[in-house]
Formats: sequence, structure tokens, C-alpha cells
Amino acid sequence: MVLACVVWFLLPESPRWLIASGKYEEAKKMIEKAAVVNKVKLSQDVFSSKDSENKEETEDDSRMPVYGIKDIFRTSQLKITMVMFICWPVVTLLYYGLSLSADKIKMTDNFYLSFILVCLVEIPPYLLLPFIIDMWGRKPLFAVTQLVPGICCIVAAFLTPGTALFAILALGAKMGASAAFN
Repeated sequence: MVLACVVWFLLPESPRWLIASGKYEEAKKMIEKAAVVNKVKLSQDVFSSKDSENKEETEDDSRMPVYGIKDIFRTSQLKITMVMFICWPVVTLLYYGLSLSADKIKMTDNFYLSFILVCLVEIPPYLLLPFIIDMWGRKPLFAVTQLVPGICCIVAAFLTPGTALFAILALGAKMGASAAFN
């Protein structure tokens, strides 16, 4: 954790991010510095052809609104923000809880097979979700991926671990959680 904080101050910003942020001169200096380190000679026309395009993009960017963190607390967005503040931690806890408790779920007597099953059940949602979201839409799909794991976990709580129905419900909950997490 400390290393990540130190890296923040040591690593320079990427030229791509600097250009996207409209900091063209800093990006140019960064690219020139990288060229010196890599012993590469840059021609001056590399930057000149982009300057005219960048000025046009800057004019277009000035019409685009700039959003900040306070915008998610505006009255028009507050309901969505509060729902997401609840849903994201719940989905995360459910996903990682089911993933890390593969040995306690006891789908099989073999710990490794249980863990493999818990991991393999994630593949179908990742493959099918892009197609389903086009048909259903984002909101209904999110609601279903919240309800399915919840119902599966509630029903599984009343069953004996190790039974076939318990394993099916646990895997269904993991499948729904991975779909919601995706």
C-alpha cells in the first residue's frame, strides 16, 4: 500500500492522458524526454501536424460540460447515487464472499473441485451479458442480477450444506453476483 502511494509521486503522467486533458505542451515535453531516454530522434513535424488538429479539438471541448464529484449529489442524480452506494458494496461483498468461501460451501468433498466450480460458473455471465443487455436493457438486467443471487442465498441459508440443491443455489448466486459485478 505504501509502495503504491510512493509510485504516485514518482511516475509521470502518460502523454495520452495529458493530451486528453488538453495539456499539449506538457505532453510534448514528456514525449521529448522519453525520446532522449530511449535515444530516439524526433522530427519536428511530429508535433506540428497535431497542433492544428488539437486547437480544433480544444474548441469542441470547450462546449462539453465538465463534471466533478459534487455533480453526483445534485437532486437530479441523488436517487441514483444513493442506490449505487448501497448496491456496489452489496454486490462486492456477495461476489467475494462466495468466491472466498468455496471450501465452506461444501459443494463437493474436494476443496479444489469446489473452487474450480465456483470459478467456472463466472464464465457464462461474462459471455452472455453483452447480448442480454442489448435485448433487456441496463436497468432490468441490473435488477435481475441483484435479485437472483439474493433469492438463491436466502433459500440456500435454510438448506443443509453439501446437498445438490444447496450447490446449485450457491452456484446460481455466484453466477448472478458475477453478472452484477460485471
